[in-house]
Amino acid sequence: MHQLPLVSFSATRCSGKTVIHFNHDGMIIDGWSHEKLIDELDQFYSDPERAVTPPGICFPDYVRYLEQLPGTEQFQADKAYWMEQAHSMYPRPSLPLLREPSQIKQVRTRQVIRYISQPVWDSITGFAARHGLTPFAVLFTAFGKSILKYCKDDRCLINMPVAVRPQIHPEIGELIGECSNFFLFGFDAMPDSSFVECAARNQQKIAQIMQHNAFFGTDYIRALQKTEGASVAAPIVFTSLIDVPRRREINLKKTYTKTHTSQVWIDAIAMRNKEGIMLSMDCAADLFEESLTDSIGDTFAETLETIHRDPERLTAHAFIGLTHKEQAAIRDCTHADPQGNMPLLSELLLEAYRRYPEHAACIAGGNTRTYAEAFSTADSIAKQLLPLLSGSNSCQTAVFLEKGAQQLYAALACTMCNCAYFPLDIQMPEQQLAGCLKNAGIRVILTNSRWADHLRRLSDITLVNLDSIPSSDGKSIAFQPSAPEDIAYIINTSGTTGMPKSIPLRQDGLVNCLLETRAYCNLTEGDRLLAITNYCHDMSVFDLYGSLISGAAVVFPDAEREKDPCHWAELIAAYGITFWNSVPAFLEILLAAEIPHPETAFASLRNILTGGDWIPVPLAKQIRHSFVNARLTSVGGPSETTVWNIWHTVTDADLQGSFIPYGKPIPHTNYFVLDERGELCPPLTEGIMFVEGMGVTPGYIGLPEENQKKFTLFQGRRVYNTGDRGMYLPEGTVKILGRMDQQVKINGKRIELEGIQEVLQSLPGVCTGAVLVSDHTKALTGFYTARTELDPQTLIQQLKERLPSYMIPAQLVQIPSMPITQNGKVDIPALRHMDVKPLQKAEPAAAPDSETEAALLTLCRELFENPDITPEDDFFVMGGNSITAIRLLSRIRQQFGVTLTIYDILNTPQINQWAALIDQPV
Repeated sequence: MHQLPLVSFSATRCSGKTVIHFNHDGMIIDGWSHEKLIDELDQFYSDPERAVTPPGICFPDYVRYLEQLPGTEQFQADKAYWMEQAHSMYPRPSLPLLREPSQIKQVRTRQVIRYISQPVWDSITGFAARHGLTPFAVLFTAFGKSILKYCKDDRCLINMPVAVRPQIHPEIGELIGECSNFFLFGFDAMPDSSFVECAARNQQKIAQIMQHNAFFGTDYIRALQKTEGASVAAPIVFTSLIDVPRRREINLKKTYTKTHTSQVWIDAIAMRNKEGIMLSMDCAADLFEESLTDSIGDTFAETLETIHRDPERLTAHAFIGLTHKEQAAIRDCTHADPQGNMPLLSELLLEAYRRYPEHAACIAGGNTRTYAEAFSTADSIAKQLLPLLSGSNSCQTAVFLEKGAQQLYAALACTMCNCAYFPLDIQMPEQQLAGCLKNAGIRVILTNSRWADHLRRLSDITLVNLDSIPSSDGKSIAFQPSAPEDIAYIINTSGTTGMPKSIPLRQDGLVNCLLETRAYCNLTEGDRLLAITNYCHDMSVFDLYGSLISGAAVVFPDAEREKDPCHWAELIAAYGITFWNSVPAFLEILLAAEIPHPETAFASLRNILTGGDWIPVPLAKQIRHSFVNARLTSVGGPSETTVWNIWHTVTDADLQGSFIPYGKPIPHTNYFVLDERGELCPPLTEGIMFVEGMGVTPGYIGLPEENQKKFTLFQGRRVYNTGDRGMYLPEGTVKILGRMDQQVKINGKRIELEGIQEVLQSLPGVCTGAVLVSDHTKALTGFYTARTELDPQTLIQQLKERLPSYMIPAQLVQIPSMPITQNGKVDIPALRHMDVKPLQKAEPAAAPDSETEAALLTLCRELFENPDITPEDDFFVMGGNSITAIRLLSRIRQQFGVTLTIYDILNTPQINQWAALIDQPV
């Protein structure tokens, strides 16, 4: 036996015992024969004088049987049956992979073993008998469902090896050799049917397969490759040896079994042992997370234990649920109490006011205002505002101000009146502004002299000019009565109609976020916060209220330099800024400004919170390197769920990986990652994220249909559908994967592409439209069809009248017809592959008029990676936005030694205009 090249035996002596190693190639010995050989070896080892009886059938006899099969009618009939199945073949399992199998050059395997006790096995056989099932059908269904639980699809192919021992001889069961083959089983999880119904269907399907068993899996694959050129992938194998005659262990006890098959991902074998049943899974180690294959094994074992413990559950439900380990892993994300007793916002603000009256509350333009002064100013505004409001907790007031201390006073005054603080973008087009105010029911706007004339054109709006309000004596500071469920602030976000959606957020949700962040960051009266985030972005809400409840001071950049990274650096150094809160792009810009000795210049910073967009790992490394004393925290959560409600402290381990986790929710918040059936996804399995908690908005203002679409129930609890794809990681944190719809984020601003598309389609002459965003540059490109040729520049000007600058496509392209998918939707991949050429100028571009203009032209071509930019091109047509404007300002300062403002770029958006500003006499 030892001379055979594909079989070997060896023995190892250890601790007075002998371990026998039996290795063989599956080409010559199948699982049945494997068990038979070990049984005979045990018998001979126990009784060396045992008589040997030669078998009545030899392997050559079996081979001759196989050779004559193709000439039989049954073989041809079975071949026709299987070739017909090829048209409805299921895909390979869509399990989450670490890498593509083709990238693995040398396969390593890892074994997962799970044991089923004899009492559980007895329950399984009884359960099967009661429901007219075979034990194999129960095991196979449990395994298939355990695989599909972690797949994107509800169907997959499973390679099902079977013994091929036809009754051509009475002793066919004694034959040693490769007497097996396999069939490709299309496993369907049948999510709308119970486990028992699924098992019954599988059993019926197996019986049908065995009626066509003359045409084996190997024949099937060869035929498909020959006739269809198809490559069939069934890398999950499930072998059952439970029907192999059970051997009586005498002296030899099997302790370890391992298999490896080429191109197999998971090779599972269910077999009997002395304790009951054992499942052994040999898994491709470099293909899967270890926790994934462990969870598959756990799911299989716990499903079978459910039959022993609660069999009725499997007669009523299809979903086999999370394992105990999985439930424990995601507990921090799913078991928070969504309610809580929060103090009132007014109580927190008054406490800080009384404790720190002479401490700095805000610093702007070099001027410092104490808590006493800031509250006094806000109190004067509140006394002017209150008579204009009707009812308690009014949502009738908006704020329209540039960056500065007045933003803080206005927010505080709104809270004093118990009316919602509602900041409006000062760059919002007039038509969009009017529609927003009307939809939200706004009657009063807090503004100043700079914007008063601009706003007087609005009808039915009362303006309160903050420039003309004197400070009060500060002796009668008072807040109107409020309740935790009252609306604290309203924030706008992009809508699918081109009009913004107004989101009201409750006071208790805001207070929860403020208190948790204050504790997490250990904010005190000694802290200084830099308010660089646009006040229309919800992250800015923390700059205002988070500083005020902590006794800290908020530092405002100069309005003319609010987007200037060098100005930020000056403020950090001058005022010892300790807390930074912005989108990642702002940090990237600050680092790109090449501030000298950043480890010294930024030494005062001890907390950096960044969110609203992806945080690339290279950027996180840069931040950690440059801000040596700061803790970097990723914060997130849709605007509909308060400022932020999920966070993650970036670790050294994160910097060695490929992504920064989304994190775990703050207290009183739950993140449910649900599959298409509305069930919790296990870790490493993709689903849609739903949020529950006191921070979730009551609903969009004036949009009942949108509310019905975005808010639903999970296990009887109200949740918000974020539309974000995500998954739980094995340690219980959440990873965000992207969007399900056409919503994108560009530099922290949420943009509904459908909203831009709807406005584009409403323009005169436009028939259909579509908008997409470049993955590389984040520039928007619009496509449209029309019956006549339309000037894209004219259309862009029309869009500017109705949309904010960050929603204007850099380019519009007229196409003959809109590509459509089979289900009638716009074919976005087809649009991406279109050969879009830059807009042709009516006349040749003029040469630069000066050296400055020529240098700016070169700079812009490099910045936008577009060699066709001309001096007359509009900044937005180039693909510009507020973030690229900041980068441009930084480059201009470095190259020309001149400081322009972001408004110089946005309001005079052509290269030749910038050149004139740079060259003008000081």
